Amino acid sequence: MEELIADFSLDYERFVNILDNDGILLAGSAGLWGYMKKHQIDTNFVPNDIDIWISQNAKTQFTNLIEFLKESGYKETHDSNKYYKGFCLKHLLKFVNEQGKQIQVITVKSEDLKQYISYEFDINICMSFWDNNSQQFASVWPEDIKERSFFIVNHKPQTPARITKYIERGFSFHENNYCDDCGGECDGVHGNTKVIKNDIAEMVETIMSYGKEKAGKVLDELTEKLSHA
Repeated sequence: MEELIADFSLDYERFVNILDNDGILLAGSAGLWGYMKKHQIDTNFVPNDIDIWISQNAKTQFTNLIEFLKESGYKETHDSNKYYKGFCLKHLLKFVNEQGKQIQVITVKSEDLKQYISYEFDINICMSFWDNNSQQFASVWPEDIKERSFFIVNHKPQTPARITKYIERGFSFHENNYCDDCGGECDGVHGNTKVIKNDIAEMVETIMSYGKEKAGKVLDELTEKLSHA
């Protein structure tokens, strides 16, 4: 955690103290990076931002975090982000410092944040987080991280672009039998789950065979399809 926080010009002790509550959770790519560092798994990427999820009832933690970010030189932006469309969130705030480092504060209606990311995140390895109980990075899917592979849990409009990002970061995509519609493993026949899985498999094959540039059309078509799924 120290290395990550230093890169974002934040005071480590104060930041970890704010995170020491069940109503606030650092999770996502920064959590994945931290977990990989902790377990000495090679990383070829640096987190672009830090996502911090807060339960709508954790008002003290929310206030403390916002004050801390502002005192640390971060300024709030007003850039709305369609990335989070569809999440059961209350609001999203973005903060950026002079070095361009970005921290997103996402307030959600859910009180169990670890359960929330397990249901709402699209890519399984991103279900990685700073665990306030053990004071260490943890993950819902440690074996896939160890093997540098991932699968899709939820299909969202932004998912195709994120698949591309993680393939470029050295992870390999693999299929799974998780179904959005029944919330568990099935034969993939509910709704259009099977069709979307086939589209994603085609896109991944195109990216791996021809690179991101030639995969652009497939990526655009799948993004459009997922936006109406």
